[in-house]
Amino acid sequence: MIIKGITVRLPPILLALVVLFAAVCAMSYGAENNIMYIAIGVPLCTILIIFPLFAAYTNEKNALKQEPLLRANAKYEKARQVTPKMRGAAVIVEGKIVKVGGLMMGKPTYIIDDGSGQIAVKRFAHPEPLVGVGANVEVLGTVFAKMTNASSAYINAVTIKPISKARAEEKEEADETEKIHIKKYN
Repeated sequence: MIIKGITVRLPPILLALVVLFAAVCAMSYGAENNIMYIAIGVPLCTILIIFPLFAAYTNEKNALKQEPLLRANAKYEKARQVTPKMRGAAVIVEGKIVKVGGLMMGKPTYIIDDGSGQIAVKRFAHPEPLVGVGANVEVLGTVFAKMTNASSAYINAVTIKPISKARAEEKEEADETEKIHIKKYN
């Protein structure tokens, strides 16, 4: 679903739960003919759909606002160079997606391999465009490490873009900023 130019996706498991809840309300109404099942069930189903859409929309909107500043401060790093001591630092990691998990809950975790090692990349919502196993991607985000487990760090991603698309955007930005006028003398 696209809201004001921002793509928002509901997790499949949430949709299944809303359909299950709506079916239970409809069957209860059919069995007892009590209008309260409809009067309570319809608003609750609406809230179960609207609240996650609103949360995903605001998160994506904030990520789009944050991206230029984060990209300006980010450094290109290899996966093995990302350590828990870098917590909060903006990084860009390029690599190939080896494994994807958490899609059913709407919070995907990608395992990125860049030749030097592997690193986990987590995101609050599905990226735009959707990427899968085998895709070469550029990840922009901040390093996150839990205080209880100081041996592992992961990247909290703001954007996950296929490398060809990321390179095209960088080229467009460079073309807009670098306009060189050459005078020809005969």
